[in-house]
Amino acid sequence: MKKALIAFLLIAGIAGARTAGQLDGGYVPFCKACINAASYVMDKGDLWNSVWNRGEHGDAPNEDKASYSWPGSAPGVNAYYLWQGKFWFGTDDPDTFVTQTEYGEWEWCPSTENTVGGFYFVGPGKSALDVVAIYHDFFDNANNANGRHLGVKVIERALSWPHKPYSDLFAYECMITYDASQNDAGAPDPLKDAYVAWVYDADVCGADPTDPHIDDLVAFDGYTFGEWDNLSYNPSEQDSFCILSDTTLVGPDGIPDGYIIWGDEEAEKEITKAWADAHNGGVMPDSTAYTRPDGTTCYYYYLLPRNLSYIWDSENPADPNPDVGEGGACAGYIGMAAIYTSPTPTDSTDPSDPSFRITRAFAHQWWNWESDPPTDESRYQYLSGHHNATGGYRFAPMPYDLGAKEFDYRFVNSYGPFSIPSGDTISIVWIGAVGMGLSGGNDNYWRGGEWMPGLRNLVDKGLIAYYTGSGYDPAHPSGPNESPHWRIPVPPVSPFLSYTANPDGIKLVWDRRAEITPDPVSGKLDFAGYAVYRAIYSPQFKEPPLAVFFRPGIPDSIKEEIKNDIWPNTKDQITFYSDTTPHQFTDYASDPKGPKPGFPYYYAVTAFDWDEEKLVSLESAKDNYLKSSDGAPVPTNMITQSSGDDWKDKVRVVPNPFLGSAVWTATEVVQKVEFQYLPPSCRIDIYTMSGDWVQTLEHRSGVDEGGVGSGTESWDLLTRNGQRVVSGVYFYKITIPNGDYMMGKMMILR
Repeated sequence: MKKALIAFLLIAGIAGARTAGQLDGGYVPFCKACINAASYVMDKGDLWNSVWNRGEHGDAPNEDKASYSWPGSAPGVNAYYLWQGKFWFGTDDPDTFVTQTEYGEWEWCPSTENTVGGFYFVGPGKSALDVVAIYHDFFDNANNANGRHLGVKVIERALSWPHKPYSDLFAYECMITYDASQNDAGAPDPLKDAYVAWVYDADVCGADPTDPHIDDLVAFDGYTFGEWDNLSYNPSEQDSFCILSDTTLVGPDGIPDGYIIWGDEEAEKEITKAWADAHNGGVMPDSTAYTRPDGTTCYYYYLLPRNLSYIWDSENPADPNPDVGEGGACAGYIGMAAIYTSPTPTDSTDPSDPSFRITRAFAHQWWNWESDPPTDESRYQYLSGHHNATGGYRFAPMPYDLGAKEFDYRFVNSYGPFSIPSGDTISIVWIGAVGMGLSGGNDNYWRGGEWMPGLRNLVDKGLIAYYTGSGYDPAHPSGPNESPHWRIPVPPVSPFLSYTANPDGIKLVWDRRAEITPDPVSGKLDFAGYAVYRAIYSPQFKEPPLAVFFRPGIPDSIKEEIKNDIWPNTKDQITFYSDTTPHQFTDYASDPKGPKPGFPYYYAVTAFDWDEEKLVSLESAKDNYLKSSDGAPVPTNMITQSSGDDWKDKVRVVPNPFLGSAVWTATEVVQKVEFQYLPPSCRIDIYTMSGDWVQTLEHRSGVDEGGVGSGTESWDLLTRNGQRVVSGVYFYKITIPNGDYMMGKMMILR
């Protein structure tokens, strides 16, 4: 995790780091203004991220947008795992050049071609939320400085899902087109020896702002061409687990942990059977037996390398106390792997089966923040896996094996070499994720002990999702535009929601777009109903819904199936309403379990569906709670304004007593108290027990559209001289304009 000091050192202290616009070998296609540069926050699932239209992921340098934040709705923190993700494309034909994104310098520029707001498309598509960006390194007078340009255009499609098991991962489809007419570096055709990579500068993580230590480690999970056989740390070749897409069995199974066992799960069998039916006369590939740790004998078709580069939080050597994972706040591992690429010489092939091909990473490299490569020559050496800083390894081992320690690392996960004729396009599909370690575990910090998938599980699940419905499988692959992919069930869209407080409670109003928006996969209108949720202090909706509404006409048997799918262990605690489709709901204060003054509340309304073919119901994301313009959660409090002759009986101070600090919102744990149920206009005088005047507050209640004011005034526990008040009992006097007043007392303890 970086703090201001680290950011300063990064800018000012790295020897050889180039500044914006500085020439590299005489050439640089520096994006001067980045016209139409924009980001979009993907916040549908438990993992949130910002996607840019200039070859960049994340926004942790500014810490005002999601950046692989996990969990995204963590209360009061930005638990980010990524400082910056950078897309690299490099070649040494005829000379060495790498188009890339660097800190404050973007060689990729947003395209104005068919884009609105900086993006080509945003909305439900292949997933519940697709974000499509187009960027290039072409020369144009508006964006690029004079220099050398490869003539490469990228269409990047980011996909996300709100439901498990896909809510902790993103998929990125990248279509890369070469145009020799836009190349002013000698116009080679084809463009040879080209490599493609995402470079992730990961920081694990920003959840604990009191701990600025740099103590991350980096490694690779997959096939390393024998380079790691004699190393001390080789997780890929260890055999400690049986990794499945939805669980992990502890114990050896005779298969190295760094490989995906394809064909031993029903979803994988269905995918390969569809390929065999369409392309191989229904003949399935030969299967191989293995024994799981529980003694079960299973069969698989292929072992696939996982191609996974990852970073995690390790032990801080400067701290005598154990701090791996920051006590659970940063227990996740962030990683990225390619599950498909266009053909490369690195792939595994079979001369007897021309359609057989298994994708393999070309290189995994890393460096630390003190040695960011300052030239295209050094960047290309990392891309092509032969930088001298990694000891001659194409797959750089864990830092310990190269004499390094915990620090701040970047990894480059590269693929190639490609030869691209002008006008041709290559494709790569990546999975980016944050998982509970490599192989899964119980999250006792954020999720109350719930088992969460690890990075390995998530990559495996992403691979299944990509090939579902495609007619191909990972050993007989197809690109994003060669066949349909991601044909997994998708929940309905979230309704647009608004809610306001009134004297009776909190009223919610939402639209009907979930009812009229077809499922992006099936094309059917499969809407089945709504659920209303409430949360306190932060928008983590862990409690059962306040109410569930089924659309008219759903048979009781299907209603039971839906209840068992979505609320299996809590359905007895929920009020279900049948044969009605409302678009408003009031959470009444008069209800014994209703909202109470003095507490910050958040609400969400989800839509759920029913798939008659798959016999499954899915629920939309709980993401439509109120937010500020920068995406921060906005709480709602009960109306507390007093009126009439009995106003003196209604006034209250919250909290009373005050015990050092008070939780007020998802982002606010502060020293303040609130006077609630105040008249529209009044003065609050505060005194010590001995009668010394401490502070005066003037209250002028704003009035909403319904003619009702907030009736709340806060005190920051400062005296009129700006000093913090000491512990003790204090009197307050509230006076209204006609001279009438009331008095009370409160206790402050520090």
